[in-house]
Amino acid sequence: MRKHEYGFTLIEFIVILALCTTIIGLSLNGYSNFSKKNQKKSSTSLANKVYYHLITYINYARNFYTKKIDGVTYIVTYPFYAQSPSKTGEHIDDFDYSLFCNLFLNDVFLNCENLSGGTYLYNPVEYVAYTKRSVENEISYLINDTKFIFNVLMTDGTYTSYDTLHILSMTYIDKFNNKITFNI
Repeated sequence: MRKHEYGFTLIEFIVILALCTTIIGLSLNGYSNFSKKNQKKSSTSLANKVYYHLITYINYARNFYTKKIDGVTYIVTYPFYAQSPSKTGEHIDDFDYSLFCNLFLNDVFLNCENLSGGTYLYNPVEYVAYTKRSVENEISYLINDTKFIFNVLMTDGTYTSYDTLHILSMTYIDKFNNKITFNI
């Protein structure tokens, strides 16, 4: 028998390997949870910032303000009115969504870092003749793998009046599919 043996036995090596694997596994799990919490906190911060600017501009528009686009001056109010009166016999809203997005929503997103230059998606609503004069609709804003959905209520202005748009809520969906909804 040798007096001075050096090295590890196979069992000692397996025990040390198991301990290292356990420690690494726990560390990665902790890092993953930390990373998810950070992403959610970042999403919440961005959604809160957009909501703050949205409420600020709605309150500002309650007193109305003017904005010039391509040499034309528009009056922005809340609730938002169509720029032309409703047409007789039509039951499709006369609201100019692109004008609303350019006059109002662009200002909201311009005040938030890295959110300008996205794409708006919307469709006019159709009113049920002489029965349902208010219909919910959505305006979506897509940018950088994130989506903002504005749930709006469109009200038919009948034949001589103007259609109106009220913002009911805003939903933010980040690239990880986390959703945050704010009621207006």
